[in-house]
Amino acid sequence: MMAHWPGITTPGSTCGAPVLIEDFFPTILELSGRPAPVEDEIDGVSFAPLLRGAQDSGKDRAFVWHYPNHWGHEGPGIGPFSAIREANWKLIYYHAGGVYELFDLDSDIGETTNLASDKPIIRNDLAARLRTRLEDVQAQMPVDKQTGAAVEMPR
Repeated sequence: MMAHWPGITTPGSTCGAPVLIEDFFPTILELSGRPAPVEDEIDGVSFAPLLRGAQDSGKDRAFVWHYPNHWGHEGPGIGPFSAIREANWKLIYYHAGGVYELFDLDSDIGETTNLASDKPIIRNDLAARLRTRLEDVQAQMPVDKQTGAAVEMPR
């Protein structure tokens, strides 16, 4: 993302903090002077402080994605999944078969080396955090067409 805000953003500056599309709504509200929604009512967090030069590594914030449906053609990363990114770790839980992928984004930004088998403690910790978040928001899991039962939450 690029931003130009004369008198506020420093020309040529960079910021490595991750943001999500959900962060734009509270940011626009803050920049327009409107009151921010109650944090429990929205998923996003304003990144206006980052535009003003605040340094934030994003390491303390967990990002969660939940796509319980087919939304495109077949292929890697296309089918139903849930994922969590926390600090440098990203865990993906594929609903079909309950398969996990774990990546260390600091050393593997291209997500080429699955560490789920090599790092079971990290995998299990992130899976538990992902499950808690999905349960907290009462996320709907897809239904297995063969059994008619909802796909299991990550464990």
